[in-house]
Amino acid sequence: MRRAISIDAAATQPARTESATVDRLLSGAPATGARPDLEETLRLERSLLRTIIESLPAHIYAKDRDSRFIACNERVAQCMGTTPLEAVGKTDFDFYPREMAAGFFADEQAVIRSGQPMIEREERVVDQTTGIERYFATSKVPFRDDAGNIIGIIGIGRDITERKRTDERIRYLATHDSLTELPNRATFNEALTAAIADARARHGRFAILFLDLDHFKQVNDSLGHEAGDSLLRQTATRLRACARSGDLVARLGGDEFVLLCKDPGSLDDIEVLASRVLRAAIRPVMLLGQERCVSASVGVAIYPDDGDTERILMKSADTAMYAAKQEGRNTYRIF
Repeated sequence: MRRAISIDAAATQPARTESATVDRLLSGAPATGARPDLEETLRLERSLLRTIIESLPAHIYAKDRDSRFIACNERVAQCMGTTPLEAVGKTDFDFYPREMAAGFFADEQAVIRSGQPMIEREERVVDQTTGIERYFATSKVPFRDDAGNIIGIIGIGRDITERKRTDERIRYLATHDSLTELPNRATFNEALTAAIADARARHGRFAILFLDLDHFKQVNDSLGHEAGDSLLRQTATRLRACARSGDLVARLGGDEFVLLCKDPGSLDDIEVLASRVLRAAIRPVMLLGQERCVSASVGVAIYPDDGDTERILMKSADTAMYAAKQEGRNTYRIF
């Protein structure tokens, strides 16, 4: 990045202030009549400054009032698929998709108009060389000349892609079952609370299908936990395929799964769904290279007929599921 030199007569020539400063920034020329030792000092200073901004693990750049690049380091240029020299005089619209560039431009113009810095704004940037999406915590501050006039902005962006992905993974693990990648019990409970509030407000109804794999412990004991885990994953995949848009399939724990059907239709429709879920669950599965038969039991509870609170609904579905087990398994029962 080039060093700005003091601008003479800024107060009497405001229209030329920005242009003169930018020209000098780009050329790095010392003031007229500078002594040889001053020229050498400025050259060393510019060299040191360039070394510093290239060494820092950040995107560093300066732009004029029209958001044209005055200077940038190699990291910025590489992300845009260009070089620092070729970037000068161009804008983000020359390198990034229009919507993305428009967001950068709007932020920069707001800083220029208000004179207030923008600190640690999260920005999504698509690397134009690799196509990889990355995230930056970017600060943009007013760039002023020696008279205090705002002549552009200076930006510094820290790559936070890995941190963001780690945070997203932590949030995902907090709401999903790590084995089947289905929503977990906590997520289901939140969805059930929301479904009750929604149904109550519009006088609607919904259904809960509670599925339990029969004799799952025997699978673990006879074939091992690897086979048991495989059975759970395959069951999860099959239940997802049964769900319609808007339905939620979750694993409550162990061999217990639940499907929240938000718009069940008639009682006949609910029975058709329960039958489809059961057939999907009890199809033979491949475990340790061999086809195995499994069985399951399904219990159904309907809001508000079988309960109008989370606890009562889940109790009703659980009771219906155990009734299915008592009546021979491989079947479903509605509470």
